[in-house]
Amino acid sequence: MLSECPQCRYSLKGLPAEHRCPECGLGYDAASELFKPAHSRALLWAAVGPVMGGFWMLLQVLNVARALPGKWQWTMWLFSCAYVSMLAWFGWRLWKNYRRGAIVATMPDALWLRFDRATEEHIPWAGISRVVVSRGFVGATMFLKETKTVRDIRGVFKNRADAERFVEQAEVRIANASCD
Repeated sequence: MLSECPQCRYSLKGLPAEHRCPECGLGYDAASELFKPAHSRALLWAAVGPVMGGFWMLLQVLNVARALPGKWQWTMWLFSCAYVSMLAWFGWRLWKNYRRGAIVATMPDALWLRFDRATEEHIPWAGISRVVVSRGFVGATMFLKETKTVRDIRGVFKNRADAERFVEQAEVRIANASCD
């Protein structure tokens, strides 16, 4: 069962197994599942080092700026403000990408895909001929009917077991869609 809505991220905990999201109205059932990559804390710690180093450098610049004559002091203060603004922007972008990343959701009517913050795709189950677990990477390969194309789904599953569970659910949904 879903813990959050894939469309609006509203928490679905405590709601019935077959229901609609109270926030956006997206329907889901007991078999719906949301797959998200495991966010490594290493990514956040990788950003902490440069930020802390940047603040240390900023303190050193401000310490030197106090000893400079008037116009140079203002130049150093301006540089410091620009640097802090850049660090804040970098932190904000990192947080936004961390919070709204890639997902794959097996919903009753369609497969939901999002690989970046801006692009969401809804592929009806009737438009997918089959889905298989990929061999070379942790992911799945999807075969589309109308366009006769192959799509790889990677970077979303935490491990191979997640990818296999996704393929099992997708096969059931595809079979149900072809019966209807």
